Amino acid sequence: MGYISIWNGYEEGGASFIGCGLYNIKMSSKAVAGPAKAMDPTSVDENGAEVANEDIIDESLFYFKANMLMKTFTIKGDGDRLILYLTYFLSQCVKKVVGLTKDQAKQALHAFANEGFCAPGEKAFPFPAFFPTPKDAAEVDKWKEYMKQLRVEAAVRLIKKVYQFPEADGTGNKFWVVFSKYTLLG
Repeated sequence: MGYISIWNGYEEGGASFIGCGLYNIKMSSKAVAGPAKAMDPTSVDENGAEVANEDIIDESLFYFKANMLMKTFTIKGDGDRLILYLTYFLSQCVKKVVGLTKDQAKQALHAFANEGFCAPGEKAFPFPAFFPTPKDAAEVDKWKEYMKQLRVEAAVRLIKKVYQFPEADGTGNKFWVVFSKYTLLG
């Protein structure tokens, strides 16, 4: 089943590209230009306390392990498609960092996040049944620009998670790296 995104229905101005909602995201120093706007990383709650804001990438990372164990994934909105794609991307990233130190992983994932990738409607796209057919080439280009922006940011945040508590030899935490052996929806 998977977890349903809290972002369904909160697309920025109602915008979406090939069924993936456009949401504001927190930007790191590695952020690339794209259609997603920057989100303030913190806000003040009703009691005046500062709280961390969470975006769609944070949600993908939070549910990553649980979603990797699911055999099915229900799409209830544009946020769910984005969670599915980001979970797939993160699973590929975890496979790339096996046996790498943090610095090696940063380089590997930066290169991976910026390399070419398939969009819905292309033959090699991994989840054609979950995504609508693109309207035109311009929508595909906009989707790829948005996904590149999300991929770069997701890779940066994944490094922080995997290497927050590294193994004694400097490689990624075994409780994250173990997911390199799993296949999404497998």
